[in-house]
Amino acid sequence: MEEEARARIRSARAACPDCPYHSVCPLAPLLLHSEARGRRLAHPHADVLQAELARLERVTPQPERVLLEAMGGDDPGLALVSGCMLAVHVWDRPERLVRLLEGILAKGEQRTLSRLEEHIQRAASFLQHPAVPPLLRGRFRLRRPEREVTAFEALRLVMRLVGGEVPGVWWDEAVCDEDRASFEASFVLREKTGLDDSSCGLGAMDLFFSARADARSAVFYYRRDGSGKQAIVPIESIRPDSLLRRLFKVFNTDRRKTHRLFAKIARFLNNEFRNLDKRMLWEGLKRLEREQQIVLTLYAPRLGKYIEKRAGLPGLYRLTKFLHRNLSDKEPGGLPSHRKLFEQRGQIEGILEVYGKEAFREFGKHVFRIAEAYRPGPASTELIFRVAEAAYFLTALGGLNAAGLELSIGGRNPLAYIAYGLQPPARNPLRRLRRLEQARERFAAEERDNTALLEAIDQGLAYMAWIHGHADVEQMRAALAPPAAGAPARHEPPGR
Repeated sequence: MEEEARARIRSARAACPDCPYHSVCPLAPLLLHSEARGRRLAHPHADVLQAELARLERVTPQPERVLLEAMGGDDPGLALVSGCMLAVHVWDRPERLVRLLEGILAKGEQRTLSRLEEHIQRAASFLQHPAVPPLLRGRFRLRRPEREVTAFEALRLVMRLVGGEVPGVWWDEAVCDEDRASFEASFVLREKTGLDDSSCGLGAMDLFFSARADARSAVFYYRRDGSGKQAIVPIESIRPDSLLRRLFKVFNTDRRKTHRLFAKIARFLNNEFRNLDKRMLWEGLKRLEREQQIVLTLYAPRLGKYIEKRAGLPGLYRLTKFLHRNLSDKEPGGLPSHRKLFEQRGQIEGILEVYGKEAFREFGKHVFRIAEAYRPGPASTELIFRVAEAAYFLTALGGLNAAGLELSIGGRNPLAYIAYGLQPPARNPLRRLRRLEQARERFAAEERDNTALLEAIDQGLAYMAWIHGHADVEQMRAALAPPAAGAPARHEPPGR
């Protein structure tokens, strides 16, 4: 009898690909809620599920027990469809699942929920019963504190907002302090005010969030206005112009532009560029400020060629591709950015001529400012920091920041000493040599560990020697040494 009952569940599962929520199955209750718009809306496959339930009831007197066993089992597909069937089964008696939720909450917070408990919460969320969201407000632990939330955790957390919880309270109290990193890596919230929208009121918000189910990760957008009207959609369903407008409204600070979700959404635009509605894409792009267009291109290089033609930024695509090709390798022992750029320094003049040196200075100003806001952690992506590092060395190789580098080598940033040595040949290289050697002597005399700084200075000296036509640093020192007393004066060739 048990195998026959499971066969009925497998039969219902076979029809799942025809369900409109199949691709986002764990989060289906959220999308159903947003479509219901205040009324109670049945599962889109309710008729199919009801037919299989009728067959299940003919082979077992306790269909709820069989469904709960499958929800706690090892087959995730059967567990999901069993939750859908249970929700349809108790549609007219929601208090039965509500009691199960009360039991989960009564066991206490500060613990990780079992798979069965997560599936019960999902099944109960299908019911659109007012008692359900408050019962999901327990501060349960997240499974992976240093990674994005799972689909079941996203369902539980966002369902609280769907149920009317105030955004500020939700943001401060949704999770334990130990899980804060995972929470902030998965959700970016912007509360709206009356200045943003005439319909704004208490609880109005925009929210981007990501969730992972098995190996697949997806990003969603949730909107709620002051009247309570709300919608949840995958970002793939949003028109490009609307997505861009909402993207830069939510990610409205330098720090947020280094967020992993900003990078994921930009990567979606990059990967789906050929399939996007180009007219709507341009409608969105032309409303962006110059800085926003540049930042978007750094995350989505395929948009660069489109933006440079439409927005009057010649050379943006070539510059962006050049920087991406010359990022530091992530793997241990890989080439650093400064070495890659040094080896390709012959291309730099042409790239800067096409883009424009003044335009590149403006480009660097935007990129460096945003990179300064980067802080390592689960919520951040290091891409903009790595691009800024490459742009910093490119600025030095192009001779565009001589005065700034003179000031920088008075500090403790190792990159400044490498960049100082990468500058074009000087008319008086002896001054640069002395400044680097004085800095090396100063750091070598300190008691603290200055290994990184000393290695950076040595690298800067090596680049300086090569750029000035010497085989190594010793040869450069000998060539630049003051002549001995009585020796004829040595004249440097022009450009050295």
